[in-house]
Amino acid sequence: MVTTETHALGLNAGASASLAGTPMLHLPVSVVDFETTGLSASSDRVVQASVVEFLGLGVPNVTINSLVNPECSIDPRVSAIHGITNAHVASAPVFGDLAASLLASLEGRVFAAYNASFDLRFLRAELRRLGMMFDTSFICVMELRQLIFATRRCKLVEACAEMGITLEHAHDASADAFATALLLQKYLEVLWQEGVTSIEQLGEFGHRAFLKSFGQSGFSASTARHIAVSQSQSPDVLAELEHECERLNALAESRLARFEGLLQDGLKADVRVHWDRLIVPLELEESPPSKPVASVPDKPDKSLKPDSEQKPSPQDAKYALSESFVDTLVPWKRQKKLDELKQKYQEDVDRYRERIRTWNEIVADYRNRIEAAKREHKVRIATYRRELEQFAVRQEAHRRKALAHNAQIDRERSGYEAGNREGIERALTRVLMNSELPEEFSDVVDVEFDAEQSCLRIIRQMPHVDSMPEVKGYRVIKKDRELREQTHSDAARKRFFDSVVYQMALRTAHEVLKGDKAKHINEMDVLCVIDGFDPATGHAAQLVLAHLHVELEEVRKLKLQNVDPQACFKELGGKAKGRPCNLKPVTVLAAFVE
Repeated sequence: MVTTETHALGLNAGASASLAGTPMLHLPVSVVDFETTGLSASSDRVVQASVVEFLGLGVPNVTINSLVNPECSIDPRVSAIHGITNAHVASAPVFGDLAASLLASLEGRVFAAYNASFDLRFLRAELRRLGMMFDTSFICVMELRQLIFATRRCKLVEACAEMGITLEHAHDASADAFATALLLQKYLEVLWQEGVTSIEQLGEFGHRAFLKSFGQSGFSASTARHIAVSQSQSPDVLAELEHECERLNALAESRLARFEGLLQDGLKADVRVHWDRLIVPLELEESPPSKPVASVPDKPDKSLKPDSEQKPSPQDAKYALSESFVDTLVPWKRQKKLDELKQKYQEDVDRYRERIRTWNEIVADYRNRIEAAKREHKVRIATYRRELEQFAVRQEAHRRKALAHNAQIDRERSGYEAGNREGIERALTRVLMNSELPEEFSDVVDVEFDAEQSCLRIIRQMPHVDSMPEVKGYRVIKKDRELREQTHSDAARKRFFDSVVYQMALRTAHEVLKGDKAKHINEMDVLCVIDGFDPATGHAAQLVLAHLHVELEEVRKLKLQNVDPQACFKELGGKAKGRPCNLKPVTVLAAFVE
């Protein structure tokens, strides 16, 4: 039997039950925030870890808050951001000392973070150094904000200010985690008031990587490098192992294919805004409560009712003495017969009276059941009227919200069709949000339209090079009776990343071309960005890895299904300083925007 070796901490490596259908206000959530030595999960380390737990709208509780010794030096430029220096972490526990309590705080709960891709990337990298693999359902609060409000991405402190939450100590992991928990509760409350009560329902509003995570296995933590196999000498063991190897290799190939086919998959997808599908029906999907029907007890079986004609009578012939000649000669025999007839009569009288008593009890029980049914029906009618009133309130609230929502959609549609700047930005944001990307991508996208130039600027947040597939495949080690993991080289992962950047720029241009049905846009700037440090100032900034300025007519002429992404990107005049994987920016985003 093939078994996944469980992590030494004793956590269950099996998948937890899906939480997608659980009401969001009932979801147990663990908000995680890490402060780190930098932005590369492969080379940088965690220096502070915090976990805040909450359930529904209950008060969040900080369960973990600890400095972490990164076992490496902290760059002073990074210390200037979060204030954590080498001296602060010199005597702090290493990540391995915190792993057990950290994973225990996540098991059976939904992982959440403001920028979940960042914190998950570092968590997985730290656990990978301990020989572990990790997966979980998660919520990205930053993406949830954009899904709700269809607005541009912003920093945590700005999102908190929007919702009236004070964040006084930004870049302190515990303060950030606590503020993120409060912010998530605000968003869940907004969704609940809008009638969106579960992750499944939320999925109807757009494609998001974090939503897909709820359709997967849930929480799991297991050893990463090999899969142990039963030492049974059964000839079926190796065959079973080969089968498991094929399954895992298929999964690894599928993950790699999602990156290699990023452009081609985008060409097949329909990302256009179908305005009619965004219109919400004015009537609730649920049916109104049904009026209860009075239940009527079954009437007694009249065949059980004693007939008065059946009442025994001393004059009945069957009780009359039938005398023989001997009876007249022997008086005691005659008396014996008389006594027997008298006894039989009395027995028949008793049986008749018992039937009368039984019938009376049946009738009384029937009358009691009628009264009980009337009382029950009265209660059910009262409940029905109450539920009907509640339904009417929900229906009216839904109708008001639906009218407001539909009016907003109509304004967006009219604004887009009329060439209004805000209408174009909202419509093209919806187009790009309809794009289904691998979960390693942030779905947050910023769109800005320059009406004078008919130029659309799109800022695409790219995953870090650390997010590129690491597992190449598995092979069977027959002598050890185990599966062993094979990994891609760093050079191969960097090639994947370069290709992903070029594909993403071209895919974005194609999606705008397909989504701009009114043809308002003549040209576009596509900027593929990543979080990093401004090389000039040392401050945290968004860096532009690749910049593509192109006219849509040029894109329209291309046969993107046949192109080499890098060659096509360069042919269109795209700019990338060096290889994107080396994180050498074209420029800092702020400078580009200015």
